[in-house]
Amino acid sequence: MKEESISTKLQELFDLYKSAALEKQEYDLLKAELLNKSENSLPTQTETKKRHEIDEVNSDKEKPKIQDETNEPKYTEKLAEVQTIYKTYKRKRNRNRIILIASAFAIIVFVVLSIFVDKNSEKKLALEKEKTAYELIKQKQLVSPCMEYLHDYPNGLYVAEVKALQEDFQWKEAKTSNTVNSYEKYISLYPNGRYVEEANDAKSVIIDKIERKKQDLNTTSNKSNAVIEKETNILANEKRDQIAKNQGFFTDNRDNITYKTIKIGNQIWMAENLAYNAGDGCWAYENNESNVKTYGRLYTWETAKVACPSGWHLPTDEEWKQLEMLIGLSQSEADDFSWRGTSEGAKLKTTSGWKNNGNGSDEYGFSALPSGFRFPNGDFINIGYNGYWWSATENYSESAWARNLLVDTPTIVRDDCGKGRGCSVRCVKD
Repeated sequence: MKEESISTKLQELFDLYKSAALEKQEYDLLKAELLNKSENSLPTQTETKKRHEIDEVNSDKEKPKIQDETNEPKYTEKLAEVQTIYKTYKRKRNRNRIILIASAFAIIVFVVLSIFVDKNSEKKLALEKEKTAYELIKQKQLVSPCMEYLHDYPNGLYVAEVKALQEDFQWKEAKTSNTVNSYEKYISLYPNGRYVEEANDAKSVIIDKIERKKQDLNTTSNKSNAVIEKETNILANEKRDQIAKNQGFFTDNRDNITYKTIKIGNQIWMAENLAYNAGDGCWAYENNESNVKTYGRLYTWETAKVACPSGWHLPTDEEWKQLEMLIGLSQSEADDFSWRGTSEGAKLKTTSGWKNNGNGSDEYGFSALPSGFRFPNGDFINIGYNGYWWSATENYSESAWARNLLVDTPTIVRDDCGKGRGCSVRCVKD
């Protein structure tokens, strides 16, 4: 049987190209291979004619009309070899495409899983932080941590529990103060609260005692009003003279602000809140510089530790206790947590500047003003109602001891504050 002619092979090659099994570059290469003769031979006139006819076939996409069978076995073998190479190339190309697609898919899956894991980790950390804040509330048993929790987690997991605890702590504060104002404050905050009936009863008892005391003074007093007033004035003058004797002044050479100072026992305190602008970590209340002259600035704990001028320092928790015991607290009361004493807080408050008639007697010239405080998120609160002052003593890794005076209680609160809160600073002399 006669072997296939080269024209037949060219026709097969062209069919492959026409069916898109071969690309143009590959088709041209195979066609050239078929038409090449041995390296030392020259093309004949017949072969030149055949090449011309094949070019016409390529341009017109018609069947090539080549009838010469020159070197047909060699070209047939070459065509099969090239076709084998091209099939191998296609398999490799397809395999590489599959690997590339699989790799891209794996990367996408990895990225999606990473985002999911990161979000879960962030959520887990947030839940742990919220739980820690809740546990600290139960440990501290104070109103202010409840306020912070409700401010930071308005839709938190423990909102209902914290609100209930806040009412309990507010009631405890009212009973500790045991004044008409403290019970009225509880009733105004919780008109349908669990302790409203008790609060009304306690308030009535106090009012009855006050009325009886007035009647006793009117009927049994052996001293005239003039004598009582005279003795009161003498005591007040003696107290003022003692304060004046212990008063002094200090000028901070960093900004030339002059502060009143007061000697109480063996300690010398600034009798005004620090107003030095330490840069990062300190603020005027509501960022209004006009508040600085009266109330000083509010500082984070880290900034407060380095804010006092040379020769002065932020008082430690023990130095605060020393002051408190000098004005009336016992050692056990000073070491206690939360509300302590009876009227020692009022002795430190100024005689004016506190809202709701919450002023004090300022018996020692400490002149504590209700400068409010700043939440870590930038919200300011409670100017006129309470004041917080830092100590240099850390309590937990995220909190430190502070002192808190409230508008409606004469006691002193030893409180645990988050280090990011903005509180006032009173410096004590080295």
